[in-house]
Amino acid sequence: MTGSTSRTRTQALGLSILLLIAVFATTVTFSASVSAAVNSSTFTVTDDPVTPDGQITVEGNVDTSDKVTFLIQDPVDDDIATVTKSVDNTDFSIKIDLTKVNGDGIDAGEATISADEGSGFTSAEASTTFTVDNQYPTANIESPADGANLTSAPTITGTAGDDNSIETIEISIQKSDGQYYNGAKWQTSEKWLSVSGTSDWSYNTSDNGISDDDSYTASVRVTDAAGQTRSYSAGPPTPDGNTLQVEYAVDTTEPTLENVKVTEKGGDDTVEVGDTVKVSAKVTDNQAGVDTVTVDASSLGGDGSLTLSHTSGDTYYDSFTVSDPTASDGDVSLTLTATDGFGTTDTATDSVTLETVIASVDSLQVHQEFVGVVEDSNTSVRVTASGVRDAQGNLIASGGAATETADIEIAGTTYTVDVNDGAIDGRIDPTNIADDAATGETTVEVTQADAGSDTDTLTLVHEANGLDEGYQVEGTPMDAEDVVFQNVSDVTTYDPTADNSKWVSPTEKEAGEGYYVYGESSSARVGYTYSQTGQLHSRYLHEGYNLVSATPDLNAESSVDVTDDLGDGVDVGSDVTVYVRDESVDLTDPSGDADTSAFTEVTDGTKDVSEYDGYFVYVDSGTEIRTVEEAGYNPSEGS
Repeated sequence: MTGSTSRTRTQALGLSILLLIAVFATTVTFSASVSAAVNSSTFTVTDDPVTPDGQITVEGNVDTSDKVTFLIQDPVDDDIATVTKSVDNTDFSIKIDLTKVNGDGIDAGEATISADEGSGFTSAEASTTFTVDNQYPTANIESPADGANLTSAPTITGTAGDDNSIETIEISIQKSDGQYYNGAKWQTSEKWLSVSGTSDWSYNTSDNGISDDDSYTASVRVTDAAGQTRSYSAGPPTPDGNTLQVEYAVDTTEPTLENVKVTEKGGDDTVEVGDTVKVSAKVTDNQAGVDTVTVDASSLGGDGSLTLSHTSGDTYYDSFTVSDPTASDGDVSLTLTATDGFGTTDTATDSVTLETVIASVDSLQVHQEFVGVVEDSNTSVRVTASGVRDAQGNLIASGGAATETADIEIAGTTYTVDVNDGAIDGRIDPTNIADDAATGETTVEVTQADAGSDTDTLTLVHEANGLDEGYQVEGTPMDAEDVVFQNVSDVTTYDPTADNSKWVSPTEKEAGEGYYVYGESSSARVGYTYSQTGQLHSRYLHEGYNLVSATPDLNAESSVDVTDDLGDGVDVGSDVTVYVRDESVDLTDPSGDADTSAFTEVTDGTKDVSEYDGYFVYVDSGTEIRTVEEAGYNPSEGS
């Protein structure tokens, strides 16, 4: 037993020896005598374990109510002590204060208590044991770590241990204003709350109603079965490696990012390479505070994570120069990211319009083989391009204050067309090209594009006409330097003097020549480049059917009557019959003899025929001579 002086321990030792001799001698005697007065089957200690300076409750029954003497044996040094208690009933429940039995109590371990009816202990009529525990339990908060900054309400976890058994584990939670949580609300006094588990325990703050952003202090308290408690403020010093109290902060709310502005330094929303872009925003965070505000400016050639500076109040600002953009022309969105002290982020965007200069074209096409600069039945010729790019290789896109455009040049004439997502799909009127432009092949190009860009070629003629699908009758009104066809598979004329098939190849460059033309599709065309110096023609009209062309002077007229067209040498009458095309009747394919079923007979020479009309002249017998007086073609006066 602790706390004894040398003299006291010597006296106690002597007494112990005498008592042990008496106990053992008496025990032997009782073994051979009548039943014990204290019933050993009901004798028990209900407080187990107990602290060395604690109190035990002893329960049992005796044959008669009077006195019972208890002998307690120390578990370490076998010291013994006795105490006599009065019992009022045969069933008893006696409390014994161990400090009053022997000084400061007894040592830790398994102690023995024996009972003997009467005022003195002579024999052990009943005995049992109880545990003396002088080891405080241990506890540790493992999560969150002390000083942790959290983005969600935590589950507080930890461990606990004891050499015997744990009775309770409790936690207290205090927030920054000093109040404690009582399981439902906050109060001024400290409140201990039960946790889940023992050796491994936890407390889910969110599930238990603690979810506000704030700073918190969490403390753990553990009590063993002997009633010994360890906490941050009670018990012996905290064991090494154990944490009984932690502080942490919770910020579940992302920072507020507003008033985001991305503008060109001059104040508008359109930028090009070399311009300065200004970026600003208002950013706040009440709990964790603002850590950084960045902008991804890489699409305009800036830093991918440009940090904005805190200027004043809640405003953050920086700028950069558009240098080598990776974005295509049009709206370019820049993303700002605000990060608070705990790592929670918020993003917002604003945009500017990027307009860059066209540098190259991957592909360019004019969807006609030739066009008429003086006259063209198609005044909306399609022009397309793809891969219209800036100097960085990005596709030029439309958007912003004005639509992005490109200039297409044909024979000195510029057409402005829209560009959208790096592509052109525009229409041009070829008659806008100067009438006196040089005919023949010319280059079509995007003027802003570099020398390595794709171009196309186009043939310029004076006049161009659209053809229908199938056969139709056409003619050459004036001498031509060239006649070109598009999507045409057959051109033939009727010659009554031919030996075999009378359908032969025409001399389509010669004024007055008529011919059948077969268009493969509705995009079939014929184009004429005329001679600008005229000459007199004499054409023979042979016996039979002759296919001819109307020959009005395109410089002055678009039609002529048949008499004037055939000339003074041909008299339309009994020997010469004229058949003009009747568009209401389908034209038969050219084969065999001439078929005038799709033509109307002209009874006199006053019928007008129009430019490019072909018609039949039937000579009953002999030969007629047709005179074609031809002036040179003047582009400025052409049809």
